[in-house]
Amino acid sequence: MMKEPRYEMKEYNRKHFGVEWSDPFHWLLDAPLKSIVATENDYYESVARFDRDLYRELNLRHDKTKPLLRIRTKEGYYVNLLNRNRLSKMSVILPNTDKEILIDEDVIYYQFDTANRFVFYSKDAEDGSEKGRIHVRNLRLDRQRDILRNVTTTFGVDQDRNIYYGRSDSTGRVTRFCKYVWKTQREDLIFEEMDPTIDLEIAVSSCKTMLFLRRVQTFTSQIFSIDLRDGKNVMREMTPFETGVDYEMEYSNGRYYALTNLRHKNYSVMLHEPHKPGREVFHPGHSTAKIVTFNVIDDIIYVHEQSRGKSFFYMITVKGTEKPRVIKVAFPEPAFDITLMTDSIDWTQKKIYVRYSSPITPPTYYEISWAKQSMERKYASGCGYIDKTRYTMKIDYVGRNRIPVVYFYREDMLKDDNSNPLYIAGYGAYGMNTDISYKSDLIALTERGFICAYAYVRGGGDVSQDWYYEGTNLNKRNTFLDFIEVTRYLQKMYSRPDRTVAFGRSAGGFLMGAIANRAPELYNTIYMQVPFLDVLNTLMDATQPLTTIEYLEFGSPSTNEAEFKNLKEWAPYENIEKKRYPNIIIEVGRQDPRVNYRESIRYMAKMRMMRRHNGTKMLLYVDTTTGHFPNDTVEKELVKKTRSLRFIMDNVGLV
Repeated sequence: MMKEPRYEMKEYNRKHFGVEWSDPFHWLLDAPLKSIVATENDYYESVARFDRDLYRELNLRHDKTKPLLRIRTKEGYYVNLLNRNRLSKMSVILPNTDKEILIDEDVIYYQFDTANRFVFYSKDAEDGSEKGRIHVRNLRLDRQRDILRNVTTTFGVDQDRNIYYGRSDSTGRVTRFCKYVWKTQREDLIFEEMDPTIDLEIAVSSCKTMLFLRRVQTFTSQIFSIDLRDGKNVMREMTPFETGVDYEMEYSNGRYYALTNLRHKNYSVMLHEPHKPGREVFHPGHSTAKIVTFNVIDDIIYVHEQSRGKSFFYMITVKGTEKPRVIKVAFPEPAFDITLMTDSIDWTQKKIYVRYSSPITPPTYYEISWAKQSMERKYASGCGYIDKTRYTMKIDYVGRNRIPVVYFYREDMLKDDNSNPLYIAGYGAYGMNTDISYKSDLIALTERGFICAYAYVRGGGDVSQDWYYEGTNLNKRNTFLDFIEVTRYLQKMYSRPDRTVAFGRSAGGFLMGAIANRAPELYNTIYMQVPFLDVLNTLMDATQPLTTIEYLEFGSPSTNEAEFKNLKEWAPYENIEKKRYPNIIIEVGRQDPRVNYRESIRYMAKMRMMRRHNGTKMLLYVDTTTGHFPNDTVEKELVKKTRSLRFIMDNVGLV
């Protein structure tokens, strides 16, 4: 085993709002890191051993299924989508022929022109930098070209084949809305956002005839529409910019629909006209239920709702002025993840696919016929066999605030002496819902006796809009305290600190860094992926990725003294102290455009220097070819999972 890497401490003092602190690794913010990355990766591989048997098991459990979703367009094309998560291998069969044209691998979004001569599609850059590319394929001549680079992967195409898309500035914030003119091959700027706290988002209706430009500032938004059927690129203002009022929009059969918190703070679906909200179609039935997503296809609205850890899915029929007809779609488990695959709409047969999974159910694809109001299971995952009769999944509510926690385990492996190994994941930011989809690595843990849990802490969107506000900015401490409370609850029921592992990703890394400082004695190992750890320093530097649009979420420490002092109290890097810490393993991407990998290098350097050594190990792996989201081959992804899981199991005493 290699010796643990250590780095030189250099005196550097800072002062802000009268508060002084030392930052001995400030020099790592702009130092060359090539040799440091290589050393960290070598040390990681020397400690996190590769287990070939575990690799084979993970390979068996990995979702290799790419179900063939065949749909037919209005113009007669058959489109084949070999789907896996948000990426598809796409091919097209021409009308009245058997000729199949392979479009490309890893297609994120596609759209045909109205004459059906061309298909436009987008992909992410291969280096993980999230710099999208838009390509076009001439279906008659079977020729392809790369049109645009460094653009949003969602775009619109009008009847004249002009393309509408967004471009980012140097911090990764989408600030320009542009039009690529097909005939002249030039780029025109349609709109530029000048407010540094606002981000632009591009969305296209499910029928692909209406484009929406959304100006977003946390939970405030304004929407403009562009009709892709006329080619005039007239931006029509649909909603005002009103603080605290949020909108998402859909369009179908001549009507606009809005998902908004205008009348219900937990959102409702309404008919909409420009600056004139219409009648309400659907809203949650109580204060602890929140609409997560919605889509509209023909006269059917699809709604995914969540209420204190439980998931619900509805189909709502809207015809004329009739009272909406609501159908609750039954699924076998109380907590699940569901995605309406809007690129799989078959307009001729009036059907669409949804992707369903849960912590103990591998991805399963259902075909919904909106004409017949029916649903049929079509494809099951190719993951290794799971005997679900042995599994138990529960939802408990913890403490005075009734914090939801979803957890699952093998019933036949549960011990009654509080010696069960425990794995707890948390996020709690941006009002986003906790990802509880099927994960093969967690199944591998439960097969070895782990109890795996998701803590729905405040700051997330799992309960209500108030649940989010109670865990953001000056209330951010509630996110961390909730996670600690859930940990103590589960340990009292099932486990103990020397067998407990915590996991957080991205903003969930802020959560992990905070609990490591506040309650290190509760955890054996803390596992982080692309974590936001250098929170205070990053938010005080407006040139860092996506910083200015984070001020409402975490605070603006440069200009607001109360927000500065709140962050200073909880910021993971600044609050590392001379005391005992648990084992820590961190995985980051060198090309990450959202969280700079230097944050984790600085954090690890300080942690190793400050901790009182009690035999704990601290590992950092920097993947030089990926960004914020995995874009590895299956083999490389499984090798990383194998090493991290083996490290975790060794630490809690599972040989």
